[in-house]
Amino acid sequence: MQKPVIVFLAFSLAAHGLAGVWLAGGLNAEKTPDPVVISYVRQERPEKLVPRARPEIKPPDKPARPLSLVKKLSVPQRPVDAETLLADPEKKEFLAGYFDFIKEKIHAAFETRYIREPRRGETVTLWFVLGEAGDLRAMGVVEKASAPNPRFREIAEDCVRRSAPFPRFPKALAFDSISFKLSFVFNEPSS
Repeated sequence: MQKPVIVFLAFSLAAHGLAGVWLAGGLNAEKTPDPVVISYVRQERPEKLVPRARPEIKPPDKPARPLSLVKKLSVPQRPVDAETLLADPEKKEFLAGYFDFIKEKIHAAFETRYIREPRRGETVTLWFVLGEAGDLRAMGVVEKASAPNPRFREIAEDCVRRSAPFPRFPKALAFDSISFKLSFVFNEPSS
């Protein structure tokens, strides 16, 4: 029994060998593979680059902006309250005279325009903000301290508007703006 198995294995081995030779192109050794060409490229180093001198940057011929303009363009300062300044003994001396002048100017505007206006003992309190040049920047009525009568409110606001512009701040007060409160008391004139 072993003989047929050996014959079968020998036959299988021969058949597979012939199939392999036939698939590989036969036993003909005349064909040679194409030669592989390897070429070497020599790379030359580039010349060293010499950096060029940078051109000098000249400052513009325009004069720089004055510091005062730069300061004004920055974030606006909150107005300083006049009551706070009056608490400082050094600043009180400069502000008291300035504030008195403002009150007199507003009172003069009232006397020339509204002297004949009927008065009923009412009070209107205004807040207003002056810029360092004496310009009126903002104004409003202090609601809690003012009479509801719209006519008296209108008169008080008109007097402040007509009095503006005011003189520049004294140089000792180095502020952008100062806020003031002023009460108008509409009493009957004393005879």
